[in-house]
Amino acid sequence: MPSSIRRRLSSLSGPKAIILCYVTALGLISGLTTLAAWLVNQSLVVQDGDSALINISGRQRMLSQQTALYAEQLVHAASAEEAAKAENALRTAATLMRASHERLVARASQMSAPLYAAYFEGAAPLDTRVRSYLRDMDALLQDTQNSVTSGNANLIDARRTPKAGLLNDLDAIVSIYEAEAQAKLNDTKRLHTIIAISTLALLALEALFIFRPLARSIERRTRALAAANAQMTALAVSDTLTNLPNRHGFAERLNALTASGAGASGLAAIMQLDLDRFKNINDTLGHPVGDAVLREVGLRLRATLCDRSTTIARLGGDEFAVIAEGLASQQEAADIATKITSAIAEPMEVDQKHIRTNASVGVTLFPQDDCDPEQLLKNADLALYQAKANGRGTHCFFAPSMKDDIARRRHIADELRVAITEDQLKAFIQPIFSLRDGSLTGAECLIRWLHPERGVVPASEFIPVADEFLMAAQVDRIILDQV
Repeated sequence: MPSSIRRRLSSLSGPKAIILCYVTALGLISGLTTLAAWLVNQSLVVQDGDSALINISGRQRMLSQQTALYAEQLVHAASAEEAAKAENALRTAATLMRASHERLVARASQMSAPLYAAYFEGAAPLDTRVRSYLRDMDALLQDTQNSVTSGNANLIDARRTPKAGLLNDLDAIVSIYEAEAQAKLNDTKRLHTIIAISTLALLALEALFIFRPLARSIERRTRALAAANAQMTALAVSDTLTNLPNRHGFAERLNALTASGAGASGLAAIMQLDLDRFKNINDTLGHPVGDAVLREVGLRLRATLCDRSTTIARLGGDEFAVIAEGLASQQEAADIATKITSAIAEPMEVDQKHIRTNASVGVTLFPQDDCDPEQLLKNADLALYQAKANGRGTHCFFAPSMKDDIARRRHIADELRVAITEDQLKAFIQPIFSLRDGSLTGAECLIRWLHPERGVVPASEFIPVADEFLMAAQVDRIILDQV
């Protein structure tokens, strides 16, 4: 096979090309198999024909002997009964011999050159001699029928003269038929051998130049698919911005931790943190700077916790999470949280800009606080809310009372949204008088929530909630509109 075709086959990688090669290979094998089956069928047909010819020529030789024998019995019959019996046998044998000869002569166009020469060429062709011999037998039968008895012996002796030569020639014809049939059989065997060798050679070539390149191509594609699958799996559990595990990867590790058994390797701290007022960085400096800050935070978390068995993840936006395992006490978890807030509070140089940010951290302990992964995340989230409420830039441990407090704040937030839409917030102007002489020195604007059920709600109760749940701007707009 030319090297160019081999290179082309070796470079096949597309599904259509692979299918084409397989179909081609199967077509070639099917073609050779069909050819072999056809040759076997043709060989059987030829062998059947040759066997028939051999049988006919052998039968003709036998009939020539029988006719000679019955003719001699007819001439030397001792009684009329023996003569009649020999006559009937001779007539039957002569009829069969003539029919066999006609069948052989009818295939003259299919005869080989030696057979055709023996039957129809030369000074005394076999066809002529057989017909002459049969005429002699007919004449003998006619003489017998006319009851001609005198001179019959001499007549028969004269017509028996060519018998020996005729038998020899018929023997030679049988030998020629047998030799030709054996030669055809040998040719068929050689052809079958060639087809078998060609089929094996084709299979070897297909294995070498089609199936082996295809197997290599499939192997390459399999490796590529495996690599792509591994990459997709890694992307499914990784954050592309920071190269940290994402929320899904973090959940897998947390599930594995809780499934390993409570307290199997000491305490584990689940920490949730986010950057304080990170939105201001994105809004004022742009998202590229914000992304750079997030990458820097990821690097600092790695550097701070590199000496511990920890899992660091970015949950999304400016939210990060940490699992610190193998802790001896709550104080150790507090020390880690302090290191995290201190590391993030260090100034950053991003795009020639001096940036400072803080992180609030919520901490819950496994198995002390809970053993359910979803509840542990909720606990850390509640502790994070409390850390923000405590002044930001610090950490806070989960306490069961936080559930009631956050529920209360969220209830206030829900009612505050209704109050904003239903105009329940009212601005009041309060004058400021001098204590020295009682004169009016100024005024201040106070916001009050006129709750339909609770009455007047002081600002100290709902303003922190408005700030926490991002409703402070709406409250400010209400004050400005009413003043």
